[in-house]
Amino acid sequence: MMDASTNDLPPLPAGVYRHNDPAKVGPGSRGHYLLIVEARDHVTGEEKVVYVPLYDRAEWGDTLRASIRTRADFESSFTHVGRGIAR
Repeated sequence: MMDASTNDLPPLPAGVYRHNDPAKVGPGSRGHYLLIVEARDHVTGEEKVVYVPLYDRAEWGDTLRASIRTRADFESSFTHVGRGIAR
């Protein structure tokens, strides 16, 4: 069943986000993530966010590690820092 209250949310700003909790940021990372796309669960209507970390870990090999969170969780865990980050 779709929840109509979430269907009218404004889009999240595109770009780079930083994790709000330094304790949850991996070693060697500045905690930056790139928002890829917003999505909606086709069954529940729940808003989701697809994002990727802007850092690498040896155990990941050469793979892209896309992650999915609910939009509400993403908004409470990450802060938009801009369209890009300094190298």
